[in-house]
Amino acid sequence: ELAAAATPRPEHLPALEALGLKQRVDAEALGAQAQDLDHCIGVVKQVADLVRGGQGCLLHCADGFRATSMALACFLVLHGLDEPIRAKPGQPRMTAGEAIEVLRAMRRGSL
Repeated sequence: ELAAAATPRPEHLPALEALGLKQRVDAEALGAQAQDLDHCIGVVKQVADLVRGGQGCLLHCADGFRATSMALACFLVLHGLDEPIRAKPGQPRMTAGEAIEVLRAMRRGSL
């Protein structure tokens, strides 16, 4: 299970846990003015590892759109919408344009 949102506040945590989203991954690099490629790669790998391991994961950033959308787009390019998540991604599962189209359809205001 994978969800995306703004950084949750403490009062949101019980609801997230009830939804099975016990793991949270911050898509933003602390103190960075712009997203760093290495950080984004690490975020995508961390999310893939959690989802592949059957752990619910909330991917988040301050506004829920900028860094989160970029990380989700990279995730979709590597892993697509199909399950299971591969341990070592091979060929891209979709183009960047397709990933952006999917995100915009699922999350209005993304990218």
